[in-house]
Amino acid sequence: MRPKPEKSFRENKAHSRFLESRIYKLVKKIGKATLENSKEPTESQLSKAATANMVDFLRNLCLVLSALRFDFLTEQIKPKKDETKKTDDEITFFLLSTNEVSARAWKDGGSFVVEKGSDARERWVGATTEDSSYGRLYQQLVSQGVIEKRDGMCVFKENYAFNSVSAAASVVTGRQTAGTRAWFLEKDNSIYFGDYEKQLATQQDNEMNE
Repeated sequence: MRPKPEKSFRENKAHSRFLESRIYKLVKKIGKATLENSKEPTESQLSKAATANMVDFLRNLCLVLSALRFDFLTEQIKPKKDETKKTDDEITFFLLSTNEVSARAWKDGGSFVVEKGSDARERWVGATTEDSSYGRLYQQLVSQGVIEKRDGMCVFKENYAFNSVSAAASVVTGRQTAGTRAWFLEKDNSIYFGDYEKQLATQQDNEMNE
């Protein structure tokens, strides 16, 4: 059973050292930021209740930073589908296909995951958007080796979770792209992601009203 949070909670140096150690380990594991301190901070020993408080605090911190587009504490690499509980038949797949690229993806909670082996444009071709958030994200994924250049193209080396369908579409196409009209259902290419989401929301509303 999960311990109840302390009713009266005040952060002290022990809590700060605990958070510092956990954040250091998380940043090192994810590898999106450079750590100037090569010595790993020592994690303080806290009570079960205090540990639960700090873990919740760190989880909320990661969510807030991700919402503000500071995702250095967010793991974007996703496990292979055969390591998850769902089979291919249970996953709703979406495709993006142009003359230059072809990619496959699925929605996972609040993330949109592009499948390993999908194409990405060989370079960012958006002339006026190279320094945009999506343009920088494209360059970041290339430099981190998440997508690898092969024979004039780029290929995703791992399943990668984007924060939005537009971010995924933009990196794949190499230009700023509206994901709701770029991705379509694998089983029915006449239904775009935006239409699928509207249909799903209507269906859920109808089920709640029954």
